[in-house]
Amino acid sequence: MCQFMAELLTFAFMSSNKYNWVKITGPRAFALFRRLTLRRLISLAVLLLLGFASTGFGPPGLIESDEARTPLFEYQLGLVRKVAEGPDLIALSAAIIDGATGKMLYAKNAQARMAPASVTKIMTAVVALENARLSDYVQIKVNGYAMVGSSIMGLQPGEVLTLEDLLYGLMLPSGNDAALAIAQHVGGTEARFVQMMNEKAAALGLKDTHFMNPHGLDEDDHYSSAYDLAMLGRYAMQNPEFVKIAGTKTRVAKGKNTYALVNGNRLLGQYDGLDGVKTGFTDNAGQSYVASVTRNGRRVFVGLIKSTDRYRDATELFDYFFHSFVWVRLALPKSPFYAASAEDGSQGALDTLEDRAEPLSLWEASYVRSFVTLPGEDSSRAASGSENEGAAGTAAFFLGAQSLGEVPVLRK
Repeated sequence: MCQFMAELLTFAFMSSNKYNWVKITGPRAFALFRRLTLRRLISLAVLLLLGFASTGFGPPGLIESDEARTPLFEYQLGLVRKVAEGPDLIALSAAIIDGATGKMLYAKNAQARMAPASVTKIMTAVVALENARLSDYVQIKVNGYAMVGSSIMGLQPGEVLTLEDLLYGLMLPSGNDAALAIAQHVGGTEARFVQMMNEKAAALGLKDTHFMNPHGLDEDDHYSSAYDLAMLGRYAMQNPEFVKIAGTKTRVAKGKNTYALVNGNRLLGQYDGLDGVKTGFTDNAGQSYVASVTRNGRRVFVGLIKSTDRYRDATELFDYFFHSFVWVRLALPKSPFYAASAEDGSQGALDTLEDRAEPLSLWEASYVRSFVTLPGEDSSRAASGSENEGAAGTAAFFLGAQSLGEVPVLRK
């Protein structure tokens, strides 16, 4: 600080063309100072104030975080570039959603409102499964063969089938006639059933979705988005009956007639782990698709609209995910620092109580940090009847400053 002020004074006096600093000492300096004009005194005062303002008076502080000093290696920079480039898509709208967290991992116009086509039938199946019984017998009033140009199950008036068979006819061959029969049975009228569909969409937080019919044929004010459709597929695949239907390749339904039903989702059995969910097509929507892949107990969804080759696009999206991301389990590393004392004084390693994982890009995976909090009393036991009985404390996980969540921990 003293050196800085000396430099300021030096600058102030040397700014005068009449004086040489090295000659000005003692009484001569005082006399010179008195001869300075008021303007120069003001200038000097300003310089002094600036000097004080730029000098810190508090304790020293860190100005760089640990994360900022952590280097990115060349291979990691390659991974960053790969994630940033994204997949090569034809579809105008697409999204990748993590099944466990609902986190959106990739987006291309993901929330743009577009015609969804027969992917609509995911909601039709959801509403039916939640409001009726699979064993219900349904009196058919719909003539599928009168629906010219539509994908149909082949229903005729007077036929009697179970709701279960109709759901297979809805999801596998994408029967528009099955959609109408289901709507009439479950809702009483098609209009009431569509209202139930929209109520469910609102309850799920699908803000860019609105239905006008149960089958997905183009109609004004009938729209959704790639993100909403992927999230709808994520919700539907939590229902075991829906999972069974969506993952079935073929089925024979019998009433007065026999119906050989074939699943139009051609990636079933062709792409590793693909287990659902629904395809669609109309002139307005182009090819739409929601698909699900499960590997190592973890599931990921893609949704896309307005494609000319949905299977190519879905493959690109899934390949991009599995080549660029990994599920990182929120678990404590093996370290003597992560231990807790028992009543006898022995030390036991800590481990997480829940099997939780976070989808992260490959370059981010090595930057996850964990911090454990243990209570002040005996940390090897939790209060009886507590929500996480047996927990010794909690572990918080971070990626830089971003919180990935907290998980209860126990002493082994």
